[in-house]
Amino acid sequence: ARPSGPGLGATLVVVLVALGLLLANGRPVGTPDASGAAGWLLRGATALASLALELDATGAALVGKGLAALLAALAAGALFGAVVRRHGAGEGRWAGLLLALGTTLAAAAQAWSGEAAATCAVAGAVLLLVRSEEEGEAGPAVVAGLPLGLAVALQPSTVALALVLVG
Repeated sequence: ARPSGPGLGATLVVVLVALGLLLANGRPVGTPDASGAAGWLLRGATALASLALELDATGAALVGKGLAALLAALAAGALFGAVVRRHGAGEGRWAGLLLALGTTLAAAAQAWSGEAAATCAVAGAVLLLVRSEEEGEAGPAVVAGLPLGLAVALQPSTVALALVLVG
């Protein structure tokens, strides 16, 4: 029997640990890339932050880093949830934290780009696909197409990965 999915508390711990480590990893590098669909997310986050604070170039870079780190941490949480359903909590924790800290996602979380957002969308799709297989229902697998489409819109280079997952 496969383990059931993780609880909200365990997933939240993985997300918060990954977020804390990603945010503590230096200052934002470069200027935020606000082009394409990924730029909409950044402009929205910057607009929300500017309601509370007066943002200069450094503040905008910090908003970009914070958003990228949050999306990378959410991707780690989604992968954690998918792996726990297949292999248990021990391997799930390692998979989630290694995704966030041991891949290029850690570098992508240091400044805004579409990579962290696209990775989050792909990880969400993987979680839905694992849920669909586990529950024997097609519904979550069909819904997985939405985050995959979002991933391609955010980072067009993810089209090959999306095609593999759809197949």
